[in-house]
Amino acid sequence: MGDVLVFAEQQQGHFPKTTLTAINAGLDLARKRGGKAIAVVPGDNPDAAAAEIAKYGTSKVLALTSPALKNYLADVYAQAFANLVKSTGAEYV
Repeated sequence: MGDVLVFAEQQQGHFPKTTLTAINAGLDLARKRGGKAIAVVPGDNPDAAAAEIAKYGTSKVLALTSPALKNYLADVYAQAFANLVKSTGAEYV
């Protein structure tokens, strides 16, 4: 199975067009690889944004919640996402 994690960038609950493009690409790759497309919404309180992105057809949405993710810092986000990739066993990001 080829599960795909899609980083769903959001700014105060709103998604830029690039995130929606990434969701579509993730859905396409998951279909081709026989896996699931999983949207990952990071932040200190991403629940509302996670509910919003769920409307775009991914198999699952994960709210990656941590006070450390309130403001974007590449190292912090990269470590949180790397840990999530390991724990989910996704093959594609």
